Amino acid sequence: MALVDGLTEMYMKDKKLQADLREYFTQEPTSMREMFLRIEAGAADCEFIEGEIINDVGEPADEMIVGAINDAVDRQMLAANPQIREQQLQYKDGFFVPLDYRDLKEMKRTEGIR
Repeated sequence: MALVDGLTEMYMKDKKLQADLREYFTQEPTSMREMFLRIEAGAADCEFIEGEIINDVGEPADEMIVGAINDAVDRQMLAANPQIREQQLQYKDGFFVPLDYRDLKEMKRTEGIR
């Protein structure tokens, strides 16, 4: 178990890696992000049209609303993005860390490891 703990700690300490992974997994897949943008925009009485968040009077939404919608979408992407698990990672306590042995064993049993 010490090896897994050391690897997890190494991942957690690498700020650039964490930032790069966060950037990637909150933006990709694009179709998933757009779906969440539509959902979150609708919850805020706005619409996501052609890459822009439009308020209920048909104008671009103000920065505060756009920021809140993007934050909500980022949270959704980090919670539901299947690519995280496909890369044998998990998002836990604000960090991307490798799946632990039990998760890998279950993944191999049910999904197969690439």
